[in-house]
Amino acid sequence: DYKGAIEEFSKAIKLKPNYEEAYYNRGMSKAKLKNYNSAIEDFTKSIELKPGYAVTHYRRGLAKYCLNDFSGALDDFNIAISLNPLYTEIYYNRGCSKLKLSKLIEAVKDFTKVIELNPKHFASYFKRGTIYANLDSFNQAMDDFDFAIIINPENPRTYFNRALIKL
Repeated sequence: DYKGAIEEFSKAIKLKPNYEEAYYNRGMSKAKLKNYNSAIEDFTKSIELKPGYAVTHYRRGLAKYCLNDFSGALDDFNIAISLNPLYTEIYYNRGCSKLKLSKLIEAVKDFTKVIELNPKHFASYFKRGTIYANLDSFNQAMDDFDFAIIINPENPRTYFNRALIKL
């Protein structure tokens, strides 16, 4: 019941206006309801009250990404990585933002970092393989799709992309 949670977090904030956790969790609840602009406001307030918390920057970046603000998302993901350089999903989502901004080589670097941190991250192999295919680096693309199939042999898109390379 995210709406109910938002009401309760709002009551907590009214009683304690500097309650960082309440802003963060209210932002999370709003994001679950796809109320991204309002979630960003709460994450921003949470960051003002407790700077240096990587997860809050990450969550605000995700909300911006959902609003197609890929540059804004990238800024937050960069801050989050500077605060926690081992958080795999931040690199993944930063790579996705760079991909949306047509920064293909930079996106490859982020997906490569994800694979270094988590060698079984299917989506990173898949996205990196897709970028390699678009850059006409077909051998590298095929290698990534092969690894993706080992991780998840049930994904038809991987086989489809491999077939396109063979055309």
